[in-house]
Amino acid sequence: MKNSVSVNVKLDVQDLRKHLIEERYDNIPNKIGFYGWWIIIGVLGMLFLISCLWALIAFDNIIFIDGLLFLGFALFLYFGSSNPIKLAIYANKTMKSDKLMQKEICIILDDSGMSTSFDTSNINIEWKDIFCAKEFKSGFAIYLNKTSGQVIPKRFLTADDIYLIREILTKNIESRKLTLKKTNK
Repeated sequence: MKNSVSVNVKLDVQDLRKHLIEERYDNIPNKIGFYGWWIIIGVLGMLFLISCLWALIAFDNIIFIDGLLFLGFALFLYFGSSNPIKLAIYANKTMKSDKLMQKEICIILDDSGMSTSFDTSNINIEWKDIFCAKEFKSGFAIYLNKTSGQVIPKRFLTADDIYLIREILTKNIESRKLTLKKTNK
């Protein structure tokens, strides 16, 4: 029996933002989650700022303390918000400028490979030509090389589709090129 999943995907900015953030921060341990790490970094930054303020009040070397205070604030801003903000801005720019991403795309996954069609174009890619595939909380990404690929948000998929995609990817992609989320099944 030949397994096949067909899905029509029209990405929006939220899909791309979620994918970029999950892709960037997927290696962080999931025990406390993405936002948990940013809270910890933010708290550490605030503790550093408070210690600098205490040093400012307690000691006379005001130029040195001002430098530390500025450094602590800059580190807090950079690690606390800049990377997720940069990814969100990148997602907005990409969705506005890339006409192909604005179109509805039909993606078919089966044992022979991945077929992508939009307007009048069809692209068929065999599994041996896939660089890697990953499952994220919000969807799947099938990469053609290190930087480009096809994103399939889970909001377009049923539970059966998700199961079939996992089965097709597991069967056709080498395990070293495949990263799937653990399931309860």
